[in-house]
Order: sequence, then structure tokens, then C-alpha cells
Amino acid sequence: AILTRSTVIALMGMLSILLSAGVAVFIYRICFCGWFGLLNGFAFFLLLGIGCDDVFVLADAWRQASETRGIPPDDYLARLRYTLPRAGKSIMSTSLTTGVAFFGNAICVIPPLRLFGMFSG
Repeated sequence: AILTRSTVIALMGMLSILLSAGVAVFIYRICFCGWFGLLNGFAFFLLLGIGCDDVFVLADAWRQASETRGIPPDDYLARLRYTLPRAGKSIMSTSLTTGVAFFGNAICVIPPLRLFGMFSG
């Protein structure tokens, strides 16, 4: 809440992360495996970290739109047009590289590590 300067943004960011984790568990159990190990539970902390980083990137780009580009603070559409392409590239590249790194565990011969990679990726 300190870095985003808004408790509401911080809470909504955490809520969206937790809701996406629920969807991920559902898809994992339907598509891959019914077994959900302890190691997969640790992935929630990774998801929280990655999701919080994305919220910070979005909040910073939103703030930069008015502070560095001179877009009026009440012109939400112009700030959004500046924020989404700028933050979207950063979020996409970090999320894509993280996902590829986790999916690299899919070739592991140890089943819990392989399933962790499939779930986390």
C-alpha cells in the first residue's frame, strides 16, 4: 500500500492474484493431474511475488504518465493509453520468461518437480 499509495489498489491486486491462483489450480487438476503436492503449494508465494511486481509496474507507469509526460491527472484515457503499452511490454517479458523457466521443469524425471513446473508455468 505504501508503494502504490493506495490501499484499494494493493488489496485489489492481491485479490486478483488469489482469484487467478484458484483458476490455475482448477485447470491444473482438470488437465494435468489430480495430485497437488506440497511443492505446488509453495508456488502461491511465487505467484504473489510476480503479481505484486506487475501491480507495481502498472502503478509506476500510471504515475509516470502525469509526472514525466505531462498528461493531466484527470485525463484517465490518455494516461491509460500511455500506461498499457509501456507497462504491458515489461509485464509480458517478465511473465513469459518466468513461465518458460518453470515449464523447463516439465522434462524433469522427478514427478513432484515435473508437476511443480507444469503448475507454476
